[in-house]
Amino acid sequence: MDHDLSGNGARSLALDIRGVTKHFSHGGARTLALDNVDLQVEAGEFICLLGPSGCGKSTLLNIVAGFMKADAGTVRSHGRVVTRPGVDRCVLFQQPTLYSWLTTRENVMFGPKMTGVDKGTARQRASELLERVGLGAFQDHYPHQLSGGMRHRVAYARALINKPDILLLDEPFAALDAITRVSMQDFLLDLWQQEKTTILFVTHDVEEASLLADRVCVMSARPGRIHDISRVDIPRPRTQATVETDEFIRTRRALRETLEKALVHP
Repeated sequence: MDHDLSGNGARSLALDIRGVTKHFSHGGARTLALDNVDLQVEAGEFICLLGPSGCGKSTLLNIVAGFMKADAGTVRSHGRVVTRPGVDRCVLFQQPTLYSWLTTRENVMFGPKMTGVDKGTARQRASELLERVGLGAFQDHYPHQLSGGMRHRVAYARALINKPDILLLDEPFAALDAITRVSMQDFLLDLWQQEKTTILFVTHDVEEASLLADRVCVMSARPGRIHDISRVDIPRPRTQATVETDEFIRTRRALRETLEKALVHP
């Protein structure tokens, strides 16, 4: 596992984060949440932000999404300064937000319909995506008729129908049971392998980061800083069988040691 503080320059930059700093005020006290964060993400890369609770991972993701403004620094998405949410970036959280009164297909169609795509085209695109995520037989089901993993798949289909350049994932599998979580990790790896969408993925799980990422950004807490960026050289495609390999075990051990150092010496 090589240590590298930026992309290798072989592809264009999807995200260029420079000097991002963020404070929060509460009860008269001012807390430095992010301190001068730099990160460059190449188009098609899978990046994990790894760190303990309170290290600013989700704050950084929200700034990249345009939901929150930094006090200093800039974020660029494919060269454009981020000032607000945009269709180039799509955010998925722990709990998929589906409309309970719409069917699976209608949920996926919702975005294109709101942007003026005709109903027939939106319906066809939604059906194709639901087939791709393994839910072709559940297109007329309602969210309450689906399992947790199925609802997450619907959320991914709804994100992909808008063809975002970047997916921002905030611990999307943290609330799932262990079996569903493993299934969703494999699903996401397969999906990324097909689509090559740029992904910024927040997690506190060392094993998850080792399995998914091209590079892992280890963050220290209070204030949130990038302590280390490590390139994961485990061959792709990866599956759950990858976690049994010696290379994976070495990578996981090295990341855990790096995370422990970040907690002691931020």
